[in-house]
Amino acid sequence: MNLKRYRVNNIKEALKFIKRDLGSDAMIVSTRQVKENTGAFGLFGKTMLEVTASASEKKKDNSHEGT
Repeated sequence: MNLKRYRVNNIKEALKFIKRDLGSDAMIVSTRQVKENTGAFGLFGKTMLEVTASASEKKKDNSHEGT
């Protein structure tokens, strides 16, 4: 399974990168909000969206095996 993680501002931006890198039939595995560039005590950090996506695995045609 080919997983790729993106940190973006919104889901639209994530979808643009996912389609570009993994193809239009890739699927999102998980999303979560994370703080980036956190300063002292976790303050002043920018909230980002972390999206993990997987490239679609094409199923092999096994009909030719064993003949």
